[in-house]
This record gives sequence, C-alpha cells and structure tokens, in this order.
Amino acid sequence: MKPGIRGDTGRSAFRRETTAAIAAKAAPTVVPSAWRLKRLLYWLLPAVILGIVFSRIDLATLGYQARRANTGTLLGALSLFPLFMILGGLRWNRATRRYCRAPVPLTFSIQHYWIGQALGLFAPGSLGWDAYRALVAGKHYGHYLMNAAVILVEKLLALLACVTLVSLLAPFVSVAAPLLREIIAWAHLLGWGVAGALLLAIYFSRLPLIRVLALKAESYIRGLAARALERPPAKTPDRLFDSVMEPLRSPGLLLELLLLSFAILGLSAGINQLLFQSLGQPVPFLVNLFLAPVFYFLFVLPISVGGIGVREASYIALYGLFGVPAETALLVGFLVFCGDLFNTLIGAALLYANKPPGNDLPRHT
Repeated sequence: MKPGIRGDTGRSAFRRETTAAIAAKAAPTVVPSAWRLKRLLYWLLPAVILGIVFSRIDLATLGYQARRANTGTLLGALSLFPLFMILGGLRWNRATRRYCRAPVPLTFSIQHYWIGQALGLFAPGSLGWDAYRALVAGKHYGHYLMNAAVILVEKLLALLACVTLVSLLAPFVSVAAPLLREIIAWAHLLGWGVAGALLLAIYFSRLPLIRVLALKAESYIRGLAARALERPPAKTPDRLFDSVMEPLRSPGLLLELLLLSFAILGLSAGINQLLFQSLGQPVPFLVNLFLAPVFYFLFVLPISVGGIGVREASYIALYGLFGVPAETALLVGFLVFCGDLFNTLIGAALLYANKPPGNDLPRHT
C-alpha cells in the first residue's frame, strides 16, 4: 500500500474513533427497567399506604380529635424534638472522639448530625443521613472506614438497646395478640444476633484476612468520597483496621453509647406520651416505652420516603392493640412527622448558613 493511502486510512480511522467517542459520551444513559420500576414503587408506596389508611378511618372523628387538642401540651411535645439531635450528636461525638483520637468538638457533631437529618429525611431509611456523617467526619478527621465503623457500631448498639427494652418490658405489657408475640420473639432473636455479631467482630478482628478486606473497604470508601468531592483519594494507613477494632474492646465506651441509645428511646416514649395527652387519650407510659424501639426499627427500614405511610400505619396497628382509636393514633403519627420536619428545617438552616462555595461539604463554625 502506498504511503499516501496508508496516511489517509489512519486519519479516517482516527476520525471514526473520535466521532464514536463523542457520540458515546453524548448518548443518553440507559436506565435499567428494573431500577426504574423499583424507584417508581419506592415513591408510590407512601401514597398507596396512606390511601389504605384513610379509607379505614372516620374523617369527621379525625377532625374532631384535631380540634379538641390541647395546644399547650402539643407544642410542648414538639419543642422537645431538638433533643433528639442533641442526644444523637452527643452519642456520635463520643464514638468519633474515641475512634479518631482527636478532640472532635461537640458542636461539630451536633451541627452535622442536624444537617444529616435535613439531607437524609427523604432518603431510604437513614442511609443518606449516615453516608453524610461518614463523609463529613472523614473529610475533617480522616479515615473514612473508621468513621463508617463509628456509625455501624452506633447502629448495632441502638438495635441492641431496642431489643433489650422490648424484652425487659414484655412481661409488663399484658396484651395477648399474635402480632405482639411475634414482636417479642423477633426482639429476642435480634438481641442474641446483635450480641453475637459484636462478639464475633471482636474475635475475628485479629485474623489477617479480615484486616486485608477492611483495608480494601477503606480504599473503596475513599474512592467514593474522592469522586463525590472531585479530589484524588488519600492513601490508606496500614494499621487502620487495628484502630477501627480497638474501641470495640472498650466496655466503657460501649456502655456509654448503649445508655445514650436508651435515653433517645426514653425521649421518644415521653414525647408520644405528651402527644397522646394533648389529644385526651390516656396511654400508659410503659406502653409508649415498649413501642418506641419497635417504631425505631420500622422507620429505619428503607421501604418508603421518609417513613411516610409506614409511620402512620404502624401507629394505627400497634397502638390499636392497646385500645387506642385509629384516628387518634393517626394524628400522633402525623405530629411525630411534623416534629421530624421541624428538625429538618433547623438542619436545612444550618446547611445554608455553613455551605461553602463550590462542590464541597459544609464547613464547621
């Protein structure tokens, strides 16, 4: 082949490759049908559940219950919702200080715990909330795996507090209902499962294979953070896994986090107690304390937007076991959602006040 022809052929091939690359970049991303169906069901589920709920209640009774509410008691209950952010931020702060071995300010933890609430309210379960906290703590104090481990330990201990509370209060809740028996049985099963998982994590933490897998997980999390923030990933320390597992061997820290989880559940029960009182519906405090961990477990499941629909149906079904009218339980469920929105508005205000220019996480003030 002559040189000139060979040169033309090379330029033609280059033009074809360039054109194909541009076309591929400009082509719209094809979203799998299964993924689109899943997203559609995720957004439609709250509407479907609420439709079923409203079809089975008396709207006139619902309006009457709302009009006769004691405004002072109701507003007093809603004013307690920020305490959830303070207690949650304190629990996160205690774990982060121990894991990162840094003087993490309590104001940093509370501020970003609140911002995470605003960003993750309408995400599945609390996944958006947890991902934000892991990213922002990793950005400020390093070690994304370590901060992810903080949240994992926090969740495990919160779950352990839930099942412990259900198991302890079960003998004092005298309702012979199949649903209640199933809840108690699952509580015992999950309690042993969580306790066993923590013990196995401590035991297997010294195995070389587990350490290698953890370092790979750290590199993967750092890569995700780097792509989200458009920055090159940092290098993973060799002995990071030992630092991650060391606090699990500290009974004092685990007990402190467990007690704070009990305090959050107690606060939830107290708020529900006040909300029912504002509607003139007496509900024993032990019932609220027994159901608070059940609601916690249901609301963290990633099955609806912000728990909408699941919250209302759960309140009606579970409080109905104790003789609470469906309309009253539904109103309390709505009021709890209003309290969550109140916390979300405060978190959004903090996010707006501390949002730096460009593609970055909020700074700490």
